Amino acid sequence: MRHIIILFICLSFLSCEKERAVREHFYELRERVKVSDIVKDYSIVKLETTEDNLIVDPTVVKFSKDRIFILDMFSPSKSLYVFELTGKYVGKVGNKGDGPGEYIMPFHFLLDETANRIYLQDVATNSMLVYALDTFEFIEKYAIPFYANCFELLDEEHFVWYIGAGMRNEGEFQKHIQITDKRCIPQKSMIERMDFPTRGMYNVASYFVRMDDSVIFHHPFMGDYYNISLVDDILQKAFSLRFENLSFPDAEFLMEHKDNIVEDLEKGSYIQWCDVTDVLSTHLCYFGCGQDTYIGKYDEKTGKGWYVNRDNLIDDLGIGVLARPKLGYSATFVSFISLESAGQNITADNSILKDVVSEDDLGGNPILLFYK
Repeated sequence: MRHIIILFICLSFLSCEKERAVREHFYELRERVKVSDIVKDYSIVKLETTEDNLIVDPTVVKFSKDRIFILDMFSPSKSLYVFELTGKYVGKVGNKGDGPGEYIMPFHFLLDETANRIYLQDVATNSMLVYALDTFEFIEKYAIPFYANCFELLDEEHFVWYIGAGMRNEGEFQKHIQITDKRCIPQKSMIERMDFPTRGMYNVASYFVRMDDSVIFHHPFMGDYYNISLVDDILQKAFSLRFENLSFPDAEFLMEHKDNIVEDLEKGSYIQWCDVTDVLSTHLCYFGCGQDTYIGKYDEKTGKGWYVNRDNLIDDLGIGVLARPKLGYSATFVSFISLESAGQNITADNSILKDVVSEDDLGGNPILLFYK
Protein backbone atom coordinates (compact mmCIF):
# COMPACT_ATOMS: atom_id res chain seq x y z
CA MET A 1 0.00 0.00 0.00
CA ARG A 2 1.18 3.47 -0.73
CA HIS A 3 1.47 6.11 1.99
CA ILE A 4 1.04 9.81 1.35
CA ILE A 5 2.30 12.63 3.54
CA ILE A 6 -0.56 14.95 4.55
CA LEU A 7 -1.46 17.56 7.14
CA PHE A 8 -3.86 16.75 9.95
CA ILE A 9 -6.78 18.87 11.17
CA CYS A 10 -8.25 17.04 14.16
CA LEU A 11 -8.75 19.88 16.62
CA SER A 12 -10.61 22.11 14.20
CA PHE A 13 -13.56 19.71 14.35
CA LEU A 14 -13.98 20.33 18.07
CA SER A 15 -15.19 23.87 17.36
CA CYS A 16 -17.64 23.06 14.56
CA GLU A 17 -19.46 19.97 15.80
CA LYS A 18 -23.05 20.15 17.00
CA GLU A 19 -23.86 19.02 20.53
CA ARG A 20 -25.89 15.83 20.21
CA ALA A 21 -25.83 12.13 20.99
CA VAL A 22 -23.47 10.24 18.69
CA ARG A 23 -23.59 6.57 17.72
CA GLU A 24 -20.52 4.64 18.73
CA HIS A 25 -19.45 1.61 16.74
CA PHE A 26 -17.41 -0.62 19.02
CA TYR A 27 -15.23 -3.40 17.57
CA GLU A 28 -14.04 -6.31 19.72
CA LEU A 29 -10.67 -7.91 19.00
CA ARG A 30 -10.59 -11.44 17.56
CA GLU A 31 -7.45 -13.54 17.41
CA ARG A 32 -8.38 -15.46 14.25
CA VAL A 33 -10.97 -14.98 11.51
CA LYS A 34 -11.64 -16.92 8.31
CA VAL A 35 -11.86 -15.03 5.04
CA SER A 36 -15.18 -16.83 4.49
CA ASP A 37 -16.54 -14.98 7.55
CA ILE A 38 -16.18 -11.78 5.52
CA VAL A 39 -16.57 -12.93 1.90
CA LYS A 40 -20.05 -14.43 1.52
CA ASP A 41 -22.50 -14.62 -1.37
CA TYR A 42 -19.66 -13.73 -3.69
CA SER A 43 -19.19 -13.44 -7.42
CA ILE A 44 -15.98 -13.03 -9.42
CA VAL A 45 -15.22 -11.03 -12.56
CA LYS A 46 -11.95 -11.33 -14.48
CA LEU A 47 -10.95 -8.07 -16.11
CA GLU A 48 -9.73 -8.44 -19.67
CA THR A 49 -6.02 -7.64 -20.01
CA THR A 50 -4.62 -5.92 -23.09
CA GLU A 51 -1.47 -3.97 -23.89
CA ASP A 52 -3.60 -0.84 -23.66
CA ASN A 53 -5.12 -1.33 -20.22
CA LEU A 54 -2.67 -2.97 -17.81
CA ILE A 55 -3.76 -1.84 -14.32
CA VAL A 56 -1.07 -1.46 -11.67
CA ASP A 57 -3.10 -0.14 -8.74
CA PRO A 58 -6.81 0.80 -8.98
CA THR A 59 -6.86 4.27 -7.41
CA VAL A 60 -10.53 5.26 -7.75
CA VAL A 61 -13.31 2.91 -8.89
CA LYS A 62 -16.91 3.77 -9.86
CA PHE A 63 -19.85 1.93 -11.42
CA SER A 64 -22.46 3.31 -13.81
CA LYS A 65 -24.72 2.07 -16.60
CA ASP A 66 -23.47 -1.54 -16.31
CA ARG A 67 -19.89 -0.39 -16.66
CA ILE A 68 -16.86 -0.28 -14.39
CA PHE A 69 -14.66 2.83 -14.42
CA ILE A 70 -11.15 2.42 -13.00
CA LEU A 71 -8.67 5.26 -12.60
CA ASP A 72 -5.09 4.06 -12.21
CA MET A 73 -2.57 6.79 -11.41
CA PHE A 74 0.26 4.27 -11.45
CA SER A 75 -0.24 2.56 -14.79
CA PRO A 76 2.09 3.50 -17.68
CA SER A 77 -0.65 5.53 -19.38
CA LYS A 78 -2.19 6.94 -16.14
CA SER A 79 -5.68 6.55 -17.54
CA LEU A 80 -9.36 6.15 -16.75
CA TYR A 81 -10.25 2.66 -18.03
CA VAL A 82 -13.75 1.34 -18.71
CA PHE A 83 -14.93 -2.29 -18.57
CA GLU A 84 -18.28 -3.98 -18.92
CA LEU A 85 -19.60 -5.80 -15.85
CA THR A 86 -18.54 -9.03 -17.53
CA GLY A 87 -14.92 -7.80 -17.45
CA LYS A 88 -14.73 -7.08 -21.19
CA TYR A 89 -12.55 -4.05 -21.92
CA VAL A 90 -14.44 -1.11 -23.45
CA GLY A 91 -11.75 1.56 -23.75
CA LYS A 92 -10.34 4.67 -22.10
CA VAL A 93 -11.91 8.00 -21.23
CA GLY A 94 -9.59 10.59 -22.75
CA ASN A 95 -5.86 10.03 -23.09
CA LYS A 96 -2.62 11.20 -21.56
CA GLY A 97 -1.35 14.34 -23.28
CA ASP A 98 -1.86 18.09 -23.53
CA GLY A 99 -4.43 18.28 -26.32
CA PRO A 100 -8.22 18.75 -26.13
CA GLY A 101 -9.75 16.12 -23.86
CA GLU A 102 -6.32 14.94 -22.68
CA TYR A 103 -4.85 15.00 -19.19
CA ILE A 104 -1.43 14.76 -17.58
CA MET A 105 -2.07 13.55 -14.03
CA PRO A 106 -5.66 12.36 -13.46
CA PHE A 107 -6.20 12.24 -9.72
CA HIS A 108 -9.90 11.78 -9.01
CA PHE A 109 -13.17 11.49 -10.92
CA LEU A 110 -16.93 11.37 -10.45
CA LEU A 111 -19.79 9.89 -12.47
CA ASP A 112 -22.98 11.94 -12.67
CA GLU A 113 -25.74 9.79 -14.13
CA THR A 114 -28.37 12.53 -13.82
CA ALA A 115 -26.38 14.93 -15.98
CA ASN A 116 -24.77 12.16 -18.08
CA ARG A 117 -21.32 13.48 -17.23
CA ILE A 118 -17.88 12.28 -16.17
CA TYR A 119 -15.90 14.84 -14.16
CA LEU A 120 -12.16 14.21 -14.03
CA GLN A 121 -9.68 16.22 -11.95
CA ASP A 122 -6.25 16.75 -13.53
CA VAL A 123 -3.92 17.92 -10.74
CA ALA A 124 -1.06 18.68 -13.14
CA THR A 125 -3.04 21.50 -14.77
CA ASN A 126 -5.44 21.98 -11.80
CA SER A 127 -8.41 21.70 -14.11
CA MET A 128 -11.65 19.78 -14.55
CA LEU A 129 -12.26 17.78 -17.71
CA VAL A 130 -15.85 16.89 -18.56
CA TYR A 131 -16.91 13.96 -20.78
CA ALA A 132 -20.23 12.39 -21.77
CA LEU A 133 -20.92 9.38 -19.55
CA ASP A 134 -22.47 7.28 -22.32
CA THR A 135 -20.07 8.02 -25.21
CA PHE A 136 -16.90 9.31 -23.40
CA GLU A 137 -16.93 12.28 -25.81
CA PHE A 138 -14.95 15.25 -24.49
CA ILE A 139 -17.22 18.22 -23.69
CA GLU A 140 -15.20 20.94 -22.00
CA LYS A 141 -12.36 21.85 -19.67
CA TYR A 142 -12.25 24.58 -17.04
CA ALA A 143 -9.97 25.69 -14.23
CA ILE A 144 -10.34 24.72 -10.58
CA PRO A 145 -9.68 27.90 -8.51
CA PHE A 146 -7.94 26.05 -5.67
CA TYR A 147 -5.81 22.98 -5.05
CA ALA A 148 -7.64 20.01 -3.51
CA ASN A 149 -7.05 16.38 -2.52
CA CYS A 150 -10.38 14.95 -3.70
CA PHE A 151 -14.02 15.79 -4.37
CA GLU A 152 -17.46 14.19 -4.19
CA LEU A 153 -20.91 14.89 -5.64
CA LEU A 154 -22.82 16.51 -2.77
CA ASP A 155 -26.13 16.79 -4.63
CA GLU A 156 -27.33 17.29 -8.21
CA GLU A 157 -25.85 20.80 -8.39
CA HIS A 158 -22.80 20.81 -6.10
CA PHE A 159 -19.39 19.30 -5.42
CA VAL A 160 -17.75 19.07 -2.02
CA TRP A 161 -13.93 19.22 -1.88
CA TYR A 162 -11.29 18.48 0.72
CA ILE A 163 -8.26 20.79 0.83
CA GLY A 164 -5.24 19.58 2.75
CA ALA A 165 -3.15 21.96 4.79
CA GLY A 166 -0.01 23.13 3.01
CA MET A 167 -1.66 23.48 -0.39
CA ARG A 168 -0.99 26.72 -2.25
CA ASN A 169 -4.36 28.35 -1.56
CA GLU A 170 -5.28 31.79 -0.24
CA GLY A 171 -8.23 33.42 1.53
CA GLU A 172 -11.33 31.29 1.94
CA PHE A 173 -9.73 28.58 -0.18
CA GLN A 174 -7.47 27.74 2.77
CA LYS A 175 -10.42 26.22 4.65
CA HIS A 176 -10.47 22.44 4.55
CA ILE A 177 -14.00 21.91 3.16
CA GLN A 178 -15.05 23.73 -0.03
CA ILE A 179 -18.48 23.49 -1.63
CA THR A 180 -18.78 24.60 -5.27
CA ASP A 181 -21.20 24.31 -8.13
CA LYS A 182 -20.32 21.93 -10.97
CA ARG A 183 -18.23 24.56 -12.71
CA CYS A 184 -16.13 24.80 -9.55
CA ILE A 185 -17.47 28.25 -8.64
CA PRO A 186 -17.22 28.54 -4.81
CA GLN A 187 -20.41 28.52 -2.76
CA LYS A 188 -19.27 27.86 0.82
CA SER A 189 -16.16 27.14 2.91
CA MET A 190 -15.98 25.19 6.17
CA ILE A 191 -13.44 24.18 8.84
CA GLU A 192 -10.70 26.67 9.62
CA ARG A 193 -7.14 25.56 8.94
CA MET A 194 -5.15 24.78 12.07
CA ASP A 195 -1.38 24.76 12.46
CA PHE A 196 -1.24 21.46 14.34
CA PRO A 197 -0.29 18.76 14.12
CA THR A 198 2.12 19.00 11.24
CA ARG A 199 1.70 15.81 9.26
CA GLY A 200 0.67 12.19 9.14
CA MET A 201 0.30 9.21 6.81
CA TYR A 202 -2.67 7.53 5.21
CA ASN A 203 -3.49 5.25 2.33
CA VAL A 204 -7.05 6.02 1.32
CA ALA A 205 -7.95 7.91 -1.84
CA SER A 206 -10.77 10.07 -0.51
CA TYR A 207 -11.92 11.87 2.62
CA PHE A 208 -15.55 11.29 1.61
CA VAL A 209 -17.77 8.22 1.63
CA ARG A 210 -21.39 7.95 0.52
CA MET A 211 -23.76 6.33 3.02
CA ASP A 212 -27.40 6.12 2.00
CA ASP A 213 -28.20 9.60 0.65
CA SER A 214 -25.55 11.36 2.73
CA VAL A 215 -21.97 12.39 2.08
CA ILE A 216 -19.83 11.52 5.09
CA PHE A 217 -16.53 13.26 5.76
CA HIS A 218 -13.72 11.73 7.80
CA HIS A 219 -10.04 12.21 8.34
CA PRO A 220 -8.09 8.94 8.04
CA PHE A 221 -6.40 9.51 11.43
CA MET A 222 -9.73 9.92 13.19
CA GLY A 223 -12.50 7.61 14.31
CA ASP A 224 -15.14 10.31 13.93
CA TYR A 225 -17.34 10.57 10.83
CA TYR A 226 -19.34 13.73 9.96
CA ASN A 227 -22.32 14.57 7.76
CA ILE A 228 -21.71 17.28 5.17
CA SER A 229 -24.63 19.65 4.56
CA LEU A 230 -25.00 22.43 2.01
CA VAL A 231 -27.46 24.24 4.27
CA ASP A 232 -25.81 23.84 7.68
CA ASP A 233 -22.51 25.55 8.48
CA ILE A 234 -21.85 23.13 11.34
CA LEU A 235 -20.64 19.57 10.83
CA GLN A 236 -22.81 16.94 12.47
CA LYS A 237 -21.05 13.87 13.78
CA ALA A 238 -22.66 10.77 12.27
CA PHE A 239 -20.84 8.07 14.25
CA SER A 240 -17.55 7.25 15.94
CA LEU A 241 -15.33 4.16 15.73
CA ARG A 242 -13.87 2.53 18.83
CA PHE A 243 -11.59 -0.52 18.93
CA GLU A 244 -10.79 -2.81 21.82
CA ASN A 245 -7.10 -2.45 22.83
CA LEU A 246 -6.38 0.17 20.14
CA SER A 247 -7.14 3.88 19.98
CA PHE A 248 -6.84 6.98 17.84
CA PRO A 249 -4.49 9.73 19.05
CA ASP A 250 -6.18 12.45 21.08
CA ALA A 251 -5.66 16.19 20.63
CA GLU A 252 -3.27 16.45 23.58
CA PHE A 253 -0.96 13.78 22.17
CA LEU A 254 -0.99 15.40 18.73
CA MET A 255 -0.06 18.79 20.13
CA GLU A 256 2.78 17.41 22.23
CA HIS A 257 4.24 15.32 19.39
CA LYS A 258 3.44 17.39 16.32
CA ASP A 259 7.09 17.84 15.33
CA ASN A 260 7.68 14.08 15.06
CA ILE A 261 4.12 12.84 14.70
CA VAL A 262 4.59 9.86 12.37
CA GLU A 263 7.33 8.14 14.36
CA ASP A 264 5.68 8.94 17.71
CA LEU A 265 2.33 7.54 16.56
CA GLU A 266 4.05 4.27 15.69
CA LYS A 267 5.84 4.14 19.03
CA GLY A 268 2.59 4.80 20.86
CA SER A 269 0.69 2.12 18.90
CA TYR A 270 -1.96 4.58 17.78
CA ILE A 271 -4.19 4.08 14.76
CA GLN A 272 -2.60 6.00 11.88
CA TRP A 273 -5.16 5.65 9.11
CA CYS A 274 -8.70 4.35 8.83
CA ASP A 275 -11.24 3.80 6.06
CA VAL A 276 -14.84 2.56 6.18
CA THR A 277 -17.03 1.18 3.38
CA ASP A 278 -20.77 0.90 3.93
CA VAL A 279 -23.19 -1.57 2.33
CA LEU A 280 -26.73 -1.44 3.65
CA SER A 281 -26.36 -1.87 7.44
CA THR A 282 -22.90 -3.44 7.34
CA HIS A 283 -19.58 -1.57 7.55
CA LEU A 284 -16.20 -2.99 6.61
CA CYS A 285 -13.39 -1.09 8.27
CA TYR A 286 -9.71 -1.20 7.29
CA PHE A 287 -7.17 0.59 9.44
CA GLY A 288 -3.46 0.63 10.17
CA CYS A 289 -1.38 0.80 13.31
CA GLY A 290 2.36 0.97 12.63
CA GLN A 291 3.21 -1.82 10.20
CA ASP A 292 0.04 -3.80 11.00
CA THR A 293 -3.17 -3.67 9.00
CA TYR A 294 -6.51 -4.64 10.51
CA ILE A 295 -9.91 -5.58 9.11
CA GLY A 296 -13.14 -4.96 11.01
CA LYS A 297 -16.80 -5.72 10.41
CA TYR A 298 -19.73 -3.95 12.08
CA ASP A 299 -23.46 -4.71 11.86
CA GLU A 300 -25.66 -1.72 12.63
CA LYS A 301 -28.72 -3.96 13.13
CA THR A 302 -27.15 -5.90 15.98
CA GLY A 303 -24.77 -3.17 17.18
CA LYS A 304 -21.93 -5.73 17.18
CA GLY A 305 -18.50 -5.45 15.62
CA TRP A 306 -15.17 -7.24 15.56
CA TYR A 307 -11.73 -6.70 14.08
CA VAL A 308 -8.67 -8.84 13.39
CA ASN A 309 -5.08 -8.34 12.31
CA ARG A 310 -4.94 -9.10 8.60
CA ASP A 311 -1.96 -11.42 9.25
CA ASN A 312 -4.37 -13.55 11.30
CA LEU A 313 -6.92 -13.96 8.52
CA ILE A 314 -7.23 -17.63 7.56
CA ASP A 315 -7.37 -17.78 3.77
CA ASP A 316 -9.84 -20.65 3.45
CA LEU A 317 -10.99 -19.34 0.03
CA GLY A 318 -7.56 -19.32 -1.59
CA ILE A 319 -7.57 -15.69 -2.74
CA GLY A 320 -4.29 -14.48 -1.25
CA VAL A 321 -4.51 -11.05 0.36
CA LEU A 322 -8.02 -9.70 0.96
CA ALA A 323 -7.66 -6.04 0.01
CA ARG A 324 -9.93 -3.38 1.46
CA PRO A 325 -13.10 -2.79 -0.55
CA LYS A 326 -12.89 0.10 -2.97
CA LEU A 327 -16.60 0.84 -2.68
CA GLY A 328 -20.04 -0.67 -2.27
CA TYR A 329 -22.01 -1.57 -5.39
CA SER A 330 -25.47 -3.13 -5.76
CA ALA A 331 -25.59 -4.20 -2.08
CA THR A 332 -22.13 -5.81 -2.25
CA PHE A 333 -18.61 -4.86 -1.29
CA VAL A 334 -16.09 -4.66 -4.13
CA SER A 335 -12.45 -5.64 -3.64
CA PHE A 336 -9.64 -6.31 -6.10
CA ILE A 337 -7.63 -9.53 -5.93
CA SER A 338 -4.10 -9.23 -7.20
CA LEU A 339 -3.14 -12.28 -9.22
CA GLU A 340 0.41 -11.80 -7.99
CA SER A 341 -0.65 -12.07 -4.33
CA ALA A 342 -2.94 -15.02 -5.11
CA GLY A 343 0.02 -16.83 -6.71
CA GLN A 344 -0.18 -20.59 -6.45
CA ASN A 345 -3.45 -20.33 -4.51
CA ILE A 346 -5.37 -20.11 -7.77
CA THR A 347 -4.93 -23.84 -8.41
CA ALA A 348 -5.64 -25.00 -4.83
CA ASP A 349 -8.69 -27.18 -4.31
CA ASN A 350 -10.27 -24.64 -1.94
CA SER A 351 -9.63 -21.63 -4.17
CA ILE A 352 -12.69 -19.80 -5.43
CA LEU A 353 -10.50 -18.55 -8.28
CA LYS A 354 -9.53 -21.90 -9.81
CA ASP A 355 -12.43 -22.02 -12.28
CA VAL A 356 -11.99 -18.39 -13.30
CA VAL A 357 -8.26 -17.84 -13.80
CA SER A 358 -5.23 -19.92 -14.71
CA GLU A 359 -1.48 -19.61 -14.28
CA ASP A 360 -1.38 -17.92 -17.70
CA ASP A 361 -3.32 -15.02 -16.14
CA LEU A 362 -0.60 -14.23 -13.60
CA GLY A 363 0.77 -10.76 -14.21
CA GLY A 364 -2.49 -9.60 -15.78
CA ASN A 365 -5.21 -7.33 -14.50
CA PRO A 366 -6.62 -7.98 -11.03
CA ILE A 367 -9.81 -9.91 -10.32
CA LEU A 368 -12.96 -8.13 -9.15
CA LEU A 369 -14.55 -9.74 -6.09
CA PHE A 370 -18.17 -8.86 -5.20
CA TYR A 371 -19.33 -10.06 -1.78
CA LYS A 372 -21.68 -9.42 1.14
